[in-house]
Amino acid sequence: DDSAERAVAELRPLLTAAYGSSVGSLKSYYMPGTLGPSVSFNQMIDGWEWAYYPGVNFFDPDAFIATAGITLTGHARLQRETRDVVLFSLRAMSPQNQVPHHFDSEKGTQLHPSAQYTALSGARQPGPNFFTVLAGMYYVRYSGDYPFVCEHYGLLDRAVSYILSLVDPRMNLLDAPGPLMIDTLRRTGFTADNNIFMVGFMNDYANFLSEFSAALNQPAFSQMCATRRTDAGDAITAMMLSSRSEELRAAAGKVNASINANMWTSDHYASEAQKGAKWGRDMKDHDANFLALAFGVAGHKRAKQLTTFLANLHCPHSPSDVYYGSRETYGGNVGDSDVRLARVALAEAWARAAVGDAGGLADVLRPIREEVEGSVYMYERYGCGRPGMKGNGEHSPYFFEWPSVFVIGRVTLEYGIRLGITTVDISPLRQEPFRYITEKFFVVFDRSKGACVCLQMLPLRRTISVGGLIPGSTLSVVGSDATEETVTVGPNGRATTAALCGIEHCVCLLTRS
Repeated sequence: DDSAERAVAELRPLLTAAYGSSVGSLKSYYMPGTLGPSVSFNQMIDGWEWAYYPGVNFFDPDAFIATAGITLTGHARLQRETRDVVLFSLRAMSPQNQVPHHFDSEKGTQLHPSAQYTALSGARQPGPNFFTVLAGMYYVRYSGDYPFVCEHYGLLDRAVSYILSLVDPRMNLLDAPGPLMIDTLRRTGFTADNNIFMVGFMNDYANFLSEFSAALNQPAFSQMCATRRTDAGDAITAMMLSSRSEELRAAAGKVNASINANMWTSDHYASEAQKGAKWGRDMKDHDANFLALAFGVAGHKRAKQLTTFLANLHCPHSPSDVYYGSRETYGGNVGDSDVRLARVALAEAWARAAVGDAGGLADVLRPIREEVEGSVYMYERYGCGRPGMKGNGEHSPYFFEWPSVFVIGRVTLEYGIRLGITTVDISPLRQEPFRYITEKFFVVFDRSKGACVCLQMLPLRRTISVGGLIPGSTLSVVGSDATEETVTVGPNGRATTAALCGIEHCVCLLTRS
C-alpha cells in the first residue's frame, strides 16, 4: 500500500548511505579495529585499496563521522566494530595523552600498525582527541554498552585532559598546534575552530558524565559497573563524575566568554585571537562560524548577525570566504581551499538544527540524499564552480564522509533521536510522522498521536522528553513506573516524563481520544 511504499522510500537513502559507505569503510576483515576513509576494494581487481592508503582511523574527523554513521544503524554487531575502532585509537595515546591522527598500516605489523601523530599535511591537530571521545560517547549512548564507559572512562578522560592542557590560563583560550578538522589549512594559536568546538564538546562531555553519575545512583547500573575492572585507577563514583562535570562546564564557560571578547568582529568570529589585539587573522571561516551557532557560543543578538553572515557564502560548505592560498596551507596544498567539504556541511546541519531551521537543514541534506539515491557512492570533495553536486565530484571516489553526514543528519537532527545514558530526547525537525526501528532502539513519532520509545538496553529510570507535539494537548503515559499518568504538552510543543525504559520496558506518550 501507499504507506508501505512511503516507508521504503524514506528508509532507502538512509540505509544505502549507512550500509553502502559508513559500514563499507571498515577494514576489520584483516586489521581489527580499523577503518579507512573510503569503501574497500580488491586490490588485484581495482588496482587500489582505499583513499589515503595505507592510512586508517583518521579521527580528524573522518573516522568519527563514519563510526557515527555505523553506530546509528542500531545494528549491535556493527556497533561493536565502532567500539573496537575507538579503543584502537585511544589505546595508542602518546605519553602526553595525544590521540593519533591516524595509523600507517604499512608500518609496524598488520595487527599493530604504526601510530602517526601528525596529519599527512604535516599539521599537528587537537581534533583526534575531540573526535575519538565524541565517537565513544555516540557509541555508548546509541548501543547501551554501559560496561564500556565503566571499563574505559580512564582512557576517555585522559584524552580530554590533553585538550584542557592546551588552554592558556591568561587568555582562557585553547592554544592550538594545528587546525581542528581541515588539516591542509594553517590555523595555529588561539583559533576559532578549535576554541568554538571546545565549548560544545566540553559541555557535551560534561552532560555525558552527569548522565553517568545519575546512572550510578541506580542499583542496576551501579551493580553492573561494580563488576567491571576500570582503567581509571581509582573507583568511579557519582561524586567524582559530578565534580569533573562541573569543572568542564566552568572551563567551557571561560573559553566561551574569551571567544566573544577576543574574536567577534561586526557579524562573525575571526579566524583567530591575538594577545594584545581585538582579533588576529580573519579568513571569514565557515566551519567555525557554523559551529558557533550550533553550540550557542553567540548570544541572541550576535546569533542573528551570524545567521545573516552565513546566509551569503560564496560557496556552500567550503572552508572560508577568503581563499587559503599556498602561503596559508601546509606545503602549499590548496586542495581543500575552495571546495565543498562534508565536515563543513555537518557543521551547518548542526547549526540549522540548533536554531530550529527545518528548511535550512533539509537544504543541507537534500543534495546528499539525491546523490546517494542516484549514485550510491560519493566523492570526498565537490567543486564550487557550478551549483549542485551531480557530476561535480572531485578527489577520492567512494569516500564515506558525505553519506555518513546524511545518516547523522537524518537520524539525530531530522528525526531528532538523541539518546543519553539516563535520557531520551526526541526532537524532530519535521512535521511528517516517522518510525525508525533498529535492533537497539525503536522510535515511532506522529505529531498528532504522540510517540513511543523502546530500547534494547539495560532498564533504567530515564527522563523521556518529546518535542514537535501539538501545544496544549494531553497525553497518556504508558510505561512501567511512570511518574504520572498524563502529561500536558507545553507551549513549546514539548512533553516530558520519567519512567523505567529499557529491555521489556517501552514508554509511550499517546494523545488521549
